[in-house]
Amino acid sequence: MNTSSMHEEKMVPEVLQHKDSHGGDEHLEIRLIGWRWMEVKNNLAVMGFILLSGLAKLGFHRAHVISSKVPESCLLIILGVMFGGMLYLFYDDECSLNQRCLDYSHLVFPKFTPDLFFLYLLPPIILEAAYCLHNKHFFDNIRSILFFAVVGTVINFLLTGGLLILVQYLGLIGFQEDSEGNYTSLSVVEILLFASL
Repeated sequence: MNTSSMHEEKMVPEVLQHKDSHGGDEHLEIRLIGWRWMEVKNNLAVMGFILLSGLAKLGFHRAHVISSKVPESCLLIILGVMFGGMLYLFYDDECSLNQRCLDYSHLVFPKFTPDLFFLYLLPPIILEAAYCLHNKHFFDNIRSILFFAVVGTVINFLLTGGLLILVQYLGLIGFQEDSEGNYTSLSVVEILLFASL
């Protein structure tokens, strides 16, 4: 079979037979265009959210009364919650939103994994924050930035690590589960390594 005949087979319009509603003869109907909702609903949901977010950001920057009092990230969080609520209410397909679904082709959004977060969602957030930071504001506040970056990190490291060591020493929690299902304690180095993150 050559490629031109394969192309012709795909382009054949759908032919349907219908009876006339007035009791007349049957007639043929040729359908050239059809709407296949099950094939496009996931893509339309994602594109609708992107379009809605873009329009909301444009409107947010035009309304100076709101943008001077409310951060842009709050607007996007509220939009995400509203859109997620609409998906939850209006998507009746049980497999569209259920992350434990075995058929991943029906999920509206991809399965949320650490790779998805760290490789695709986190970098645009960090890069957008760095792109929107003006040099003048950065260097005007360099002392407080360095203070919170260095001293705040050390204080956080000591408090988090110290409290976790204390809680483990008191026996209130165990951290690791072994093969038998028992919880064992972490070493001090492991706790301080976690606290440094």
